[in-house]
Amino acid sequence: MNHGLNSTHIPWLFFVGASMLLMLAGCAEVAPPPGGEADKLSPILTGSIPENGAVNVDPGNSVTLFFSERIVEPRSGKAVFISPRPLKELKLKWKSDRLQIILPDSFRTNETYIISLSANITDLRGNKLDSATIIAFSTGPSLDSGYVAGHVYSKDKPLSGLMVALYRASAFEDTTMIFDSLYPDYVTQTTKEGMFTFQYLPEREYRLVAFDDKNLNERFNPARESFALPDRPIIPGGEMPLDNLELSLTTQDTATSEIIS
Repeated sequence: MNHGLNSTHIPWLFFVGASMLLMLAGCAEVAPPPGGEADKLSPILTGSIPENGAVNVDPGNSVTLFFSERIVEPRSGKAVFISPRPLKELKLKWKSDRLQIILPDSFRTNETYIISLSANITDLRGNKLDSATIIAFSTGPSLDSGYVAGHVYSKDKPLSGLMVALYRASAFEDTTMIFDSLYPDYVTQTTKEGMFTFQYLPEREYRLVAFDDKNLNERFNPARESFALPDRPIIPGGEMPLDNLELSLTTQDTATSEIIS
């Protein structure tokens, strides 16, 4: 009996061998190259529509952001903050290296809009976006210019990822108003250095509070969430400097009377 290969087997073996080589080649293309340094560069914002600093922006209801690489939608937590805060939730469309933000209503006339991006946004390797990333544009002839900045600490240690909120002081003319039923007008988050910055603010009086938003609802609950308060009134353009506030986190539940007084 002849146990050797006959001519009918040769084409089949050639086909199997070629298929295996193609599979190996495909795997080599998908896998990262061996060796070398891991990618530790954070994604950065490279552009937007409308452009950062634009004025007289036409009525619309969407903003598109462009990044230096593909970004990933966070599994939890807030990704985008827009101020003034819309009455309804934003719709976000994630596509490779861009993000489209759709507002529930058209832009208001003569309004400065500020978009802050959370550090919850990462690239494919988990490198976080800088939480200080913002853009601003106006539907009027100029951008508002109010500025507030500072740091939040706990026992001299900077705190990252805290919510920092500004409320119009006029919202507390009703003395029955409580914080956990009120959304801030302007919000941002502290960076890894504990720093927060508000730019392009209308020059009016505000109430400021930084807090640990444990339930991620963007509303401050002084009885359950640690918080920090400034030592001065928040009036951009006023007599007192607001560019280097230092806030210390506390867990006291007496915030309401201190903040609104």
